Amino acid sequence: MSDSERGGIITGWLLRILVGFFIAALLLFDGGSIIITRVQVDGDTENAAREGALAAHEGLDAACEAAKNTVAPVGGTVVEGSCAIDPDGRTFTVTIEKTAKTLFVKHISPLRHFALARASREMPIPP
Repeated sequence: MSDSERGGIITGWLLRILVGFFIAALLLFDGGSIIITRVQVDGDTENAAREGALAAHEGLDAACEAAKNTVAPVGGTVVEGSCAIDPDGRTFTVTIEKTAKTLFVKHISPLRHFALARASREMPIPP
């Protein structure tokens, strides 16, 4: 085996290793982004429910608008029709969605649902 053949084999393996590291880095980035977004959406939903409960005395529309205004700056959205005040007027409920900032998961149709984080929260309406 000549030196040029050995060099080609080494170059081929180095290229495969680099491609493998690149794919692993993409998977780690997307996975980390999904996990972070799921943690963030829980906190964002808590804040939205709190603000909605504080505004609930003005009505359901005001409570839902307060929840929307709370999550909009952090990239979340209130799920349509998810705002509710229970019949006895003691609890406000809201559901928030947020999409993770991924490099490739959000572009692959069968994997897209992994990038979407959703959380619901009930908050007592203060007297």
